[in-house]
Amino acid sequence: MFRVAVLSICLFSFSAVFGQYNRNGSQCCEESCYSTDEQTQNTRFATKTAYEFIKGVRGDLYRVPHCEPIQFWLLTRHGTRLPSAKEIGRMPSLESIRDEVIRNYQERNSRLPDRGRLCFEDLENLSRWKWDHNITADHEQYLVYQGQEDLRLLARRFQSKYPQLMDSLYNPKLYEFRHTDTQRTEYSFKAFAEGLFGPSSAAIHLPPPPKEDTLLKGYDFCPLYDKETEKPIIEHDAFENSPIYNKLIEDVSTKLGFRFTLDKNVINDIWSMCRYDRAWKLDRLGSPWCAAFTQNQVKVLEYLEDLKYYYKTGYGINVNTKIGCPPIKDMIDKFTRKIDTNDGPNVIAYFTHQAMLNLMLTTMGLAKDYKPLTAADYENNANRQWRSSKQSPFTGNLAAVLHKCDETQADRYQVLFLLNEAPAEISDCRVGLCTWETVRRKWALLADNCNLRNYCLPNAAHTINNNVLGFVLAATACFLVGRFRGM
Repeated sequence: MFRVAVLSICLFSFSAVFGQYNRNGSQCCEESCYSTDEQTQNTRFATKTAYEFIKGVRGDLYRVPHCEPIQFWLLTRHGTRLPSAKEIGRMPSLESIRDEVIRNYQERNSRLPDRGRLCFEDLENLSRWKWDHNITADHEQYLVYQGQEDLRLLARRFQSKYPQLMDSLYNPKLYEFRHTDTQRTEYSFKAFAEGLFGPSSAAIHLPPPPKEDTLLKGYDFCPLYDKETEKPIIEHDAFENSPIYNKLIEDVSTKLGFRFTLDKNVINDIWSMCRYDRAWKLDRLGSPWCAAFTQNQVKVLEYLEDLKYYYKTGYGINVNTKIGCPPIKDMIDKFTRKIDTNDGPNVIAYFTHQAMLNLMLTTMGLAKDYKPLTAADYENNANRQWRSSKQSPFTGNLAAVLHKCDETQADRYQVLFLLNEAPAEISDCRVGLCTWETVRRKWALLADNCNLRNYCLPNAAHTINNNVLGFVLAATACFLVGRFRGM
């Protein structure tokens, strides 16, 4: 405590004095004080965005006039988790970086920027930060408390919206749950169930996930997907070597008081720690490393990660538009059975990973931009559709609610799609509400022909291309023959 008090006095004295004598210093970035600024901070942290910051607003948009919900289907990413083993191995070194930053501001002040320095409050907050050494590699990617809380609250909000479907007493005939073979999805399911049923949820035991889980982890059993995603992501790498990103590295290094440019891996560790801390604790002061970045720099870092997942789980690779079909098929089949026979569970909830959520959205054609995302087009993509912060944060989810409507409605069955509890933007639908006819027109053929074996053979892409080429050659030959006969 004494050490912190002394450090605070030193930092305050330094801030007051240095501001008078360093008038000719460099200018790294806009002035900001992360700890005290009244403006809302940028919390769009790509796939490590806290769900609390992007979930849909409250309201009655989930109500469908003259219709009653008859089945609820949900695919959700797990909640906030611990870092990977690789990240856990690197994060403790940030304590040394922290000490160097403090030393830069206390002792090595000749190269500090005149504009864009860390403010006193941010320095003091950073001085108190410590890596939690209880976080070890054997617990990599485990669900944290905040992740559990997000799933509990998600379940309660859905239950409050659809009480006629979500009874507070568990009945295996009315509820169908499934998770993947990881701790974070299993405990996400348990937290969701606790939100619905309270302490009695502890008695619910699900069968173990299948070894070949093509429904929730189909990408793990797709050789073509492995082959395509193992390649370097050209656009991501190009942006990481662009003047925009290199300027960010230089400015952050300067802001932290270093006379040299920090390694990109160090900047990435700082960025990761900022995002994890913010997602674990939600409050601004819980993430002192976020002070290293300006609002605009966060946008650059978000775009870098969006490029990565656009080509790993989005529209950048053709196979991604197909292998998200298993959950779509499951949804269509469940709704069809309910409509035709009034049979099946009231609630279906699956707990998976951001890759599967993104792949399903991609296969459905959601969050699609007119042009592919590229490294060179950052400035023109501020309002892009593909944004992992909005579509696949921690606890990111897609809910589809089947409704049966009364005789006054031309369409007796309608489906409301909610992406992170907000109406999904779907063409030919109104504020996330699609007629059953529209749903079938858009995705029934895809569901009927959903076969990962056909999509995922390593030569599948070449087979498709060869078929197209053969068709083109045949058509060309017929055209030439026709011309020849007419001569």
